[in-house]
Amino acid sequence: MNPAMRIMETQIRNVCSRIAILALLLISLPIAAEALAIAPATVELDFQPNAEKIIEIHVINNDAKPADINLYAKGGLASYIELPTKSLRLKPNEETIVAVSVKLPAQMPDDGYGRIGAAMGVGSGQIGAVAAVESTISLAGATPERAAGSGSKTEVKHGARVELLGISIASTPKGKLLDIGVANGGDEGIEAYAEAKIESNAGVGTVRTDMEIVPALGTKTLSAPLTGVLAVANEYKADITLYYAGDSIERSVKISGNSVTEVPKKTNTDLILIGVIAIIAAADIVVLFWRRISSKKFK
Repeated sequence: MNPAMRIMETQIRNVCSRIAILALLLISLPIAAEALAIAPATVELDFQPNAEKIIEIHVINNDAKPADINLYAKGGLASYIELPTKSLRLKPNEETIVAVSVKLPAQMPDDGYGRIGAAMGVGSGQIGAVAAVESTISLAGATPERAAGSGSKTEVKHGARVELLGISIASTPKGKLLDIGVANGGDEGIEAYAEAKIESNAGVGTVRTDMEIVPALGTKTLSAPLTGVLAVANEYKADITLYYAGDSIERSVKISGNSVTEVPKKTNTDLILIGVIAIIAAADIVVLFWRRISSKKFK
């Protein structure tokens, strides 16, 4: 085989190898995200001028191997949040508590929302990605009118700026509730309701909240009672769809006690694997044809 053929064959195989690695990385992302958790999912602070608030954030490594985790703050409150450290190394199945300081300004900030997040790397070498989970921080009385720039889950549709603030399971004297926080950053109230498909360690079920008015520049908690097997469970995976103004937002979480973990959108693993196999097979065919054409050409 002449040098040109060898170089071309090597390049084809390198490209296909990178594509295969990337596809396998996409498969591993949901697993990595589930291995990392943060609690509580939401924290609301009373605004007091120039006050310092201490928040205890629980970071959990649910994986069977050690994890190097980076901590960060973002959103409108990021400049007021002080992290005691920006990196952690957790042992398998280890949980640690991080004392986060929030130093409030003299006046209520325009954007009273922020996020404290934990992230871990997925993959290695030149191809990699990051899986992250976040806790939402808000100031009581803050409006989400500028939250679209905070990096939170905000969408603008039909003039309504809507954000899912937090999802949790609440225990009340009357039973358990699925609570879904919704913020409306638009200048008009909107009607909204949510549906959730829930898988638990006790069984499965579907719940729906009542239709509620989320006020302009305000927030509302949509609640749905958990009955039957869902009422006695203690671990949940909820696929939630919020419907509003003719549109919707989807979000998936895992809930265990006070710990809420974001679940990335599902990736069809079978299709990815089939695609990887097809790419590798196609590469072999291309190399084979290249060899035949080149061998005839240089005879």
